[in-house]
Amino acid sequence: MQISQLTAIVLAMVSSAFADGICEKGILNGDLKPGLFPHGACNFTPAGPQKFLVRCADNSPCDTTGKPCNLDPESQFTAHPQALCQNR
Repeated sequence: MQISQLTAIVLAMVSSAFADGICEKGILNGDLKPGLFPHGACNFTPAGPQKFLVRCADNSPCDTTGKPCNLDPESQFTAHPQALCQNR
């Protein structure tokens, strides 16, 4: 099995296990990292001891921390998955 196939399988499992996340506006471990997550990040393990973060898509930035977000179905099987933030 190639690395890309394994990545796709792992991301498929993650997307089904962590269907919803919590939007975090440019924050990673308490430090502002605008270059790493310029549009915010989606935290798929908000209650867990470690964060599983996916960067928010350019067309769906995180405007408010705590709002729900989901994996972008168009990018979830790529090398760089993105999240769609629901800023409602």
